[in-house]
Amino acid sequence: LLHNHKARRIRQKLMLCHGVTIALVPWLLDSSKALYGRPYRPLPGQDRRGEPRRPVTRKPLPPAAPLAKNPPAKNPVRN
Repeated sequence: LLHNHKARRIRQKLMLCHGVTIALVPWLLDSSKALYGRPYRPLPGQDRRGEPRRPVTRKPLPPAAPLAKNPPAKNPVRN
């Protein structure tokens, strides 16, 4: 397996040879997810494709405490 600049030079030379087929293979296939247990990583730009997202389910807030009938007395201002 080769990569980067050296692989590009070799690939360009092989493209000039008659009867040579060049295949680009991803370094990690989808079928190997179970083997390695790696989480799914989105492809570049996939998050901007415009696919609808499911809304986040939110839990309702608990009811507010009942209001007191007699409001607390204000603190007197001291000089």
